[in-house]
Amino acid sequence: MTPEWITEYAQDCRQLLGIGDEWQITIRMVKELPDKRAGQVDINFNYFYADISLLDTIQDTEETRQLILHEIMHIALAEYEQLATRFFNHLPRKMRGLAMKLTEDIQEKTIQRITWGIMRTIKPPT
Repeated sequence: MTPEWITEYAQDCRQLLGIGDEWQITIRMVKELPDKRAGQVDINFNYFYADISLLDTIQDTEETRQLILHEIMHIALAEYEQLATRFFNHLPRKMRGLAMKLTEDIQEKTIQRITWGIMRTIKPPT
């Protein structure tokens, strides 16, 4: 079961990023994720559905809140990722993989930079 503080914080992030009610976002706690990740999001662009998976061992820390914001930000950029994916499908196969990898790297760096900026700006309640 997802702890209430995670659900509440994810809702705050959703509102901050302007993610509309058309998106159905679920959060589930899992025992493990690939590549030693603490969280990941799977997005279905066509049906406005996102499934966030978080390790069930995470605690309520600033780092965890940053992780949740990061995953929610992927949802905020879903339309961009959908556009890129559709565009890349029209590239020659040899170019497609490189273009997708470069775009994914840039997107991750951008999301991380914005996440850090937001976390530095928003102070925790006292």
